[in-house]
Amino acid sequence: MSHLYELESFVMHLIPKDRSICVLDVGCGKGMWGYFLRALRNNVAYLCGLDITAAYVRFVAKRSVYDDIILCDCSHMPFKDRSFDVALLSEVLEHLSKSRGYAVLRQLERIAGELVIVAVPQGYVRQEAVDGIAAEKHASAWYANEFTSLGFQVMGIGNRLFKYYLAERHPRLWGAAYYISTPIANILPQIAGYLVCYKELQ
Repeated sequence: MSHLYELESFVMHLIPKDRSICVLDVGCGKGMWGYFLRALRNNVAYLCGLDITAAYVRFVAKRSVYDDIILCDCSHMPFKDRSFDVALLSEVLEHLSKSRGYAVLRQLERIAGELVIVAVPQGYVRQEAVDGIAAEKHASAWYANEFTSLGFQVMGIGNRLFKYYLAERHPRLWGAAYYISTPIANILPQIAGYLVCYKELQ
């Protein structure tokens, strides 16, 4: 699915800005979060991107947004314990099976020393391979209660009743309804269309 513009404010609000930090962007794609972090946070001392798709890694490497960019399956991340202060996993879990997803979350809690941030659509959103990239296909559904049971704090965006396919037919109406419902979804993430989850590790 396409990226939700509301995500930026929710995720960037969670990124510490009072001290120097090292950040891992898992499933970095074409580097969107790298650009945001470089533009909006001058305290990111080291930024590493990781993705399974070679075309994305080549794309990002040419633009020198990340200090390091790694071609790697997120199921097997080559990092020591507490290698980073913050680990970000945005719009990745829905592309993994449930078992792989849970394994990746456990890895992130090992790799991050301070904070794990996860952004994911709530429920199953159908998406097939994009431009021949099989990793873009959605494979699983995730729900607010799954994250709370793992000790995450959960914030909601939008409302699951406003289906994503309506965005293509009536984008302004869909956008307005999604925006207006977000304050309620923040209090009751079970109704949200999108979840931003975070876990402080200290």
